[in-house]
Amino acid sequence: MTTEKIIRLGELAERIALKVQSLGENLSESLNSINVEWNKLPEPDKENIVFCPVDGGSRTKQLSGSTIIYAQAAGRPMGTEKTKGIDWQIEQDAEILTSGTKLAEDLAGQVRLRLEVTVAANLIEKHSPDILLLDGTLNSLFLIGMPSRLNTFIQEDSDDENLESDLSVYRRELIAYGDVLREFMDLVNENSTTVLSLSKDSYSKLYIPDLYSDEALTDTVLLRLKSQGEPGYTNSKISTPSDLLKGNKQLLRLWQKSNPKLKFSPKEIEYSSFYTNFIKNGIPFRTDIFNSQFQAEESIISKLLQITNGQDWLIPPRLAHEAAVVRNEILDHFYHQVFVRAEKQNPKIAHYVLTPSRRERTQ
Repeated sequence: MTTEKIIRLGELAERIALKVQSLGENLSESLNSINVEWNKLPEPDKENIVFCPVDGGSRTKQLSGSTIIYAQAAGRPMGTEKTKGIDWQIEQDAEILTSGTKLAEDLAGQVRLRLEVTVAANLIEKHSPDILLLDGTLNSLFLIGMPSRLNTFIQEDSDDENLESDLSVYRRELIAYGDVLREFMDLVNENSTTVLSLSKDSYSKLYIPDLYSDEALTDTVLLRLKSQGEPGYTNSKISTPSDLLKGNKQLLRLWQKSNPKLKFSPKEIEYSSFYTNFIKNGIPFRTDIFNSQFQAEESIISKLLQITNGQDWLIPPRLAHEAAVVRNEILDHFYHQVFVRAEKQNPKIAHYVLTPSRRERTQ
C-alpha cells in the first residue's frame, strides 16, 4: 500500500471516529432517562434435559443465464445419554431462477426457513425434546417477504397461468411454507416441547422508547451500557407478530386460497422476549418464547446455563450452525453435478445457461 493511500485511509478513519464519539455522547444522554431492570443470573438447573437445536443455511450461485439456489437445515436431539449417537437430521432443497439475483437471494432465504421449520416439526414429532432451540426470532417465522410483482398479481386475482415462471416458483414456495408453518404450530400446541428462539446478534429495539428509536441505540448496546457488562438478564417484553400477518393481506389471501384451513390465531403466535448475558463483558442474546408456553425467565435461563460454552453463547446452536452452513465445497460440488448432468442432455445450452458470471469468475 502506498504512503498516499495510507494517509487517505487515516483521514477517513479520523472522520468516522469523530462520528462515533458524537454518537457516544448522544447515547450517554439517552441512557439516563431509560430504565431497564437487570437481574442476577440463577443457578444452573441440574435436571437432565433434551435440547434440539435447529439451524439452516443457503447460498446462491450467479451464472450467465440463471441463478442456482441451494439451501439446507439441520437439527438433532442432544444433552442426555439417550441422545448420544443420534445423527443430524438434514433437509435439503434447490431451485434455479432466470430473474435477477435479488429475487433468487430472497427465495433462498425463504426455502431455508421452510427447511428449518420442517426439521423442527420432525424433531418434535419424533423425539419430543424438552426444549427446541430455533435460530433467530419467533418474529421471523411470521414476517414473510413477498416480491412486489407477486403481491400485485395476487391483489388483482389474476389467473395463475399468466404468472411468470420465477414468480410462480416463489408463489409455490410461499404456499409450501404456510403449510409447514401450520403443521409446526399444531405440534407446538399439542406437545410439551418448549420452543425457544435465540438471537445471538440482535438489532432489536424492544427496550428502546420511541423517543430514542432513531438513535444508534439497540437493545444490545443499551443493556451492555446499563449493566456495565455484568452478567444478568432482563424482564420479558410481550410482542404481537399477528400485527405483521395482518399487514401482509396478500400473503394471507394466498394461503387461504390454497388451503382454507391455513389460519393463525393472534393468541397462538404471541410471544415474549428477554435478554441474557452469561459472563462479564459478554454480549446479551435475545430469547423468544410463545406466551402459551411461558415460563419465568430464571427457569429458562437456569436450563440454558447447562449448555453454555463458557463464554456468552450456547453449545447446541453452535453445533447446529456448523452442521447447516453451506460451505464453498458443498455449493461447488452441487453446481458441478448440475452442470455435468445438464451437459449430457444439451452441451450448448448447459454452457450458455450454466457458465459462471463474470463476477463469480473474478471473486
